[in-house]
Amino acid sequence: MNKQTRQERNEDIVEHYASGLTLEEIGKVYGLSRERIRQIIDMVGYAGRRGNGQMSIPSDDVLNSMRDKLSTRTLSMLREKGNLSQAERRAGSYLVRTGEYKILQEKRRQQEKDRRRDTICIMLKQGVRQWEIAKRLGVSEQYITVLKDRWGMTRPHVKAEVYRRLYNDGLTVEEMSNRLDRAPQSVRVRLKKLGLV
Repeated sequence: MNKQTRQERNEDIVEHYASGLTLEEIGKVYGLSRERIRQIIDMVGYAGRRGNGQMSIPSDDVLNSMRDKLSTRTLSMLREKGNLSQAERRAGSYLVRTGEYKILQEKRRQQEKDRRRDTICIMLKQGVRQWEIAKRLGVSEQYITVLKDRWGMTRPHVKAEVYRRLYNDGLTVEEMSNRLDRAPQSVRVRLKKLGLV
């Protein structure tokens, strides 16, 4: 079956479903299971009830319940847990079809980003080193540096002479990283660039 005929078949299936045939009856016509017919109808994005062509709208209570749940999780996460009622699953599908799901997820991502930024700011003010914050929160040091630049919290650049002096004084990389408030890896890289190690 080429792609065009499959698309036509799928459209015919939706038309049969809209006209009032059951999933089982359509399946017999096309030699497919009832479940496969349901999947095709979902895939095509048919939003109406049989016969009326109208989008089914869940109750406000169920929609609000789903909006609350989606403020902290994605729809696939909720489905994986398997604790959604049939009405909530329909409400989730409705939110996806109307585009509201995308807006809710973007809002959730922005809230997570804001929480992470607030946490970074608090940790920096508490004196936690940048590389430790990056490791704990799973973000890059560069991201934290960009935030610090925006907030006016940048630390002064350490000159090459300081690295040379500390190296000549016999400090280890860990001791240098503590004294300079730099990640040990960045101290090693800087020492290599200066030809000291």
